[in-house]
Amino acid sequence: MGVAEGGRGRDAEGGNQLSRELIKPTEEQMRREVERLIKRGKMPTLEELCAAVLEARKKYTLKIRRAQREAK
Repeated sequence: MGVAEGGRGRDAEGGNQLSRELIKPTEEQMRREVERLIKRGKMPTLEELCAAVLEARKKYTLKIRRAQREAK
């Protein structure tokens, strides 16, 4: 069953409803995921996380700034 068939698609504002749902995990989901990562030894350190965020921001700076301007 595709996205449109499942009743998920564009919302009233023209955004992608499915994407919005996927990027908003509950606190319980986050807690379980953190526990899973810790158990498997895959939880990144704060330094690793910050480095990944910095790398992504460098890669996508122009798109981020454009989106911020358009959101105003």
